[in-house]
Amino acid sequence: RFEAVDAAGAASLRREVDAWGGRSEQRLRELEARWKPQLRSMMSELQEFRSSEALVAQKRGRAMEELQEEVGQLRQRGLSHEWVASKCRQRLQYLALDAEPGLWLDSAEFQLGSLGSVTLR
Repeated sequence: RFEAVDAAGAASLRREVDAWGGRSEQRLRELEARWKPQLRSMMSELQEFRSSEALVAQKRGRAMEELQEEVGQLRQRGLSHEWVASKCRQRLQYLALDAEPGLWLDSAEFQLGSLGSVTLR
């Protein structure tokens, strides 16, 4: 239930509301003055980060293109190794007949592209 407010009371209430509004606006301006420089600094950092990310993406793209080109060149050269399975089988049969149980059976050393010499055990 609302009671009737006289003109003096209404004027007093209006002054208080206006004063509160003025203080609120002043406080808002103070907060903006304090936070705007920090916000500008953060926006600047974000822009620098975006620029550096774009540069990294460009470098990554170039590196990927170079890698694809190198892979293409390797495919054109046709690196390969010829496996001589029959000789391996013959050696295994020979060693299996003469060896004691539990001994290692090693293949002859051979070259395997960029890995160099390899021995199968």
